[in-house]
Amino acid sequence: MELAVNDTRLLHENQNSNSGYVGLGYSRIRDVVFDHFQITHPAPLNQRDSSDYISYVKSGGNLVVLNTNGYGTLSDSLFTINTPFIDSNKITTNSGREFLIDTRPKQLSISSENVIPLAFYNSSGGSSVFLGEENIGLGKIIYVNVYPIVTDIAESKVHAQQSYKILGEIPNLFALKLKTNDSVQPNIGDMKIDFKEMTGIGSVVINTTSVILPEDTTIRKLIIRDDHKDISIENVTKLDMDGYHNAVLYGNYVSLANGKGLYGNMLISNSTNISFKGNTAIDAITDNNNSYHFDNITNISILNDELVHVYARQPILNVHGNIVLKSPGGPQILSKVGAYSSELYVSGNVTLTLFMSDSYSYGSNISVDGSMERVPGLYDYDQVAFLLQPFLRFDFNSYSPLLFPFLMIPFVISIIILTGMIIKHDNNYVNKPESHIGTRESY
Repeated sequence: MELAVNDTRLLHENQNSNSGYVGLGYSRIRDVVFDHFQITHPAPLNQRDSSDYISYVKSGGNLVVLNTNGYGTLSDSLFTINTPFIDSNKITTNSGREFLIDTRPKQLSISSENVIPLAFYNSSGGSSVFLGEENIGLGKIIYVNVYPIVTDIAESKVHAQQSYKILGEIPNLFALKLKTNDSVQPNIGDMKIDFKEMTGIGSVVINTTSVILPEDTTIRKLIIRDDHKDISIENVTKLDMDGYHNAVLYGNYVSLANGKGLYGNMLISNSTNISFKGNTAIDAITDNNNSYHFDNITNISILNDELVHVYARQPILNVHGNIVLKSPGGPQILSKVGAYSSELYVSGNVTLTLFMSDSYSYGSNISVDGSMERVPGLYDYDQVAFLLQPFLRFDFNSYSPLLFPFLMIPFVISIIILTGMIIKHDNNYVNKPESHIGTRESY
């Protein structure tokens, strides 16, 4: 804690107390005048105790530590940290891989035989542990010493692109099988379909990881299925669903247009059933401000007088019935219909994986099983009919009457030129001298 008056530091010491008071005291002084008083104290961090992490590892968990903020309790338990820095120019692994990078880490060495170093910062003057692991109980701690690299990036001492490449390789340096998100398509050019609007009528199933109802939603009746019994709540003005990791919506209608990024903007049928996977908590508020809370809910039903407005995160839509796509495009659609169209009608089954949505929606995959009709339709090109058409055609109805005099100017000029040429030719003929054919006389 630090105490200052008029920018003069009067107190600077560590305080271990959780709460209390601090102030100025004086005696035998009548008046004290100052215009600036400041108390500075560090805000406590809401961190879990290191023993919680150790218990997690002992019970079978795998803990990966990236020391982006420096060294602390876990590094002290795994390594011996020496003050001198080393000038490292590469990182080498036990398997022989090398990553070239110039940085100055502190010298880290293992503190016990239980810690296994897997990669090092190397230099001619020594080495420092970059990656180490220790088995504790049923699990393990994997410690990655990235602090020197992160510090150099923040201070612009290294090429950021080179550093990012090394950081991206970290999961491949240890044996944990980390799950990657293969569903993310980083390039919008990889999308298989795009369209402006979609409407589906029939059997509709929407699978998503997050579903949100807007603030202005009103639900005539909400049915909560709790322990095999139904609880009905009428006139719900706010509905929050949380804690689940997957939600499936069932209905008979869906329309999709003008989304919000990763969330598709949809209208679904006024009778919709939603099932959840996970420990789902439901909070509902009615129009008379009555609030309800339910835990461990697996299913709800929405009954409404009009279509229900929802946002769904990167949903997978399956529609079995009649589907209309407006302004469809993308390789998977063009390969089926042959050309761009204003509308595409599908009768059958369509499965669409939505990647993102704005004024246009983009899908990473689409499967179509059924008949398709495009508007306008495809026409056969008739070469003979094209050749029989006039080469030059004017539609005077499409021009303003004021333009007629200007349109006639080329014709008038042509007539004047032709008339002049004819007159000149006639004059030359009239004024041409007569030719005489002489006869030879005998004398």
